[in-house]
Amino acid sequence: MTDTSAFLEDDGMPATLRDLTSRTSFGLRPVHAVDAATLDRPLLWAHSSDLPDPTPWLGTDGLLLTDGVNVSADDLAALTEGFSPADIEFAARSASQRAFETAVRSAGDGDVRDLLGLEQYRCAIAETTPTISPTVTDEFEADILAFART
Repeated sequence: MTDTSAFLEDDGMPATLRDLTSRTSFGLRPVHAVDAATLDRPLLWAHSSDLPDPTPWLGTDGLLLTDGVNVSADDLAALTEGFSPADIEFAARSASQRAFETAVRSAGDGDVRDLLGLEQYRCAIAETTPTISPTVTDEFEADILAFART
């Protein structure tokens, strides 16, 4: 279970963006200009995203965390044909874990974000066995043709 106490103020109220960005151990910073009212508004949710442009899904009173990796979704899609969502998640976690381990082994020199990119994803994807084989895909498509209503 995650300890969420770091995200609560001393009075138990939700933290604000100002609270979180002032804690240097978190290494957080706004990537866009933020006015004082926004900095002091309590955060009601937080989520992470690696989308190149997550702004269509942003709302108010939230915190969107990114790791700074802007890997093209089209590049990843081309590499993961036949992968299930779970396969893709496994490969992404493997690539992130590998970058983290490299950062730890290098005694904290540099930033994990500099170690994670398309090449790390390529390696993790190459080592991931898709759960949906071409045979299963062919059988599924044959069943659709055989049993579909016309």
